[in-house]
Formats: sequence, C-alpha cells, structure tokens
Amino acid sequence: MEKKNLINSPVVFDNEHHTYTLNGHSLSGVTPIIAWLFPDTYKGIPQSVLDMAAAHGSMVRSKVELYDSLGVVPDDEYKDFVDSHKWLCEQWGLKIRCSEYLVSDEQYIASCIDKVCEDNSLIDIKSTSKLHVLNVCIQLSIYAMLFEQQNKGEKVPHIYAEWLPKAQYGNAEIRELKRVPAEFCARLVEAFIKGDD
Repeated sequence: MEKKNLINSPVVFDNEHHTYTLNGHSLSGVTPIIAWLFPDTYKGIPQSVLDMAAAHGSMVRSKVELYDSLGVVPDDEYKDFVDSHKWLCEQWGLKIRCSEYLVSDEQYIASCIDKVCEDNSLIDIKSTSKLHVLNVCIQLSIYAMLFEQQNKGEKVPHIYAEWLPKAQYGNAEIRELKRVPAEFCARLVEAFIKGDD
C-alpha cells in the first residue's frame, strides 16, 4: 500500500529568528509552552551557557539532518554525534521519513518536529547535559497531537527521545516515552495561550 504524503503546513518558519507566522499573525512554538510548564528546568544556569548549549544543539541537529537527507557524515567534531544517531536508529529499526517537519494548529502554535519515521513515529533530539524526560514527553505529545490534526487519519504509534550528549555527560541513547493524551495536551495549550498559572 502506498504511503500518503504528509500535509505541508502553510505556516512560515523563520529559522534565523526562530519565529512562526501565518498570514502576518505570530504563532508560539511548543518550546515556550514547555518552559512555561517547567520554569525551573534551567534555573541558575547563566544565559551565556544556555546560549552556547543551544548553538551546539542546533549544530548537532543540522549535522544529523544532513546525514539523514543526503548520507553525509561530517569529518569534524560532530562526527561522533552523527555516528551515534546512525547506530541508534539501526538498533531500534527506525527509518527516517523526514526531518524538521512543520506542524501547526494554524491558530496559536506551530513547531518543527526533529524526525518523523516511516511509521509516523516521532523523534526529538536532545543534546543537553541531562535528559529531561517529562519535558520532552509532553513536547512530543503536543507534536503528536498536531501531527494527527494536520494529517487526518494518520496515527503516531510511538514517541522517542534521542539523547546525543557530549561524552562527559553520558552515552547516547534512544528512549521510548509514554504519550500524554491529546485531550490533556489541548487543555495545556489552551491554558498557555490564555496565560493561566
């Protein structure tokens, strides 16, 4: 049976400024929702350290995307991260369908999913010094809700956190997470948009 093409969102993503817009209207990403829900995750860490970590994470994801789309393995300091990603996907039998897939409710929120697998499972790549499991679980659950809204009739069977840390923080791993129900995710998004506590 031929696999249906995924629906492309009309939302425009500006990678440089990390903003989402639709018909001139700004939409929130999912990351601010997670930061609102878990305000103490990075408490006490200097902004300069957070900025460096964010830049490193972006580079890891871009190198992994280059491998997934073109088979290019870098010959720089990011080679180990790409090799780990390749090995982990092989071990788990995960075949990447696309990277940076943009999903949105076309009203309030939009985000790019790091990886969509052939079976519609979703992967979020983290390169933080610690894997914040609950944070990424809710993040991926919101992604799954948006993915299924955007692609009517399609289901997300699994959600995975792929942790690609620097060597001093631990070994790379993929962890399957238990999805939070879409109804809860929808209420969470609504509370965030309304500015509730």
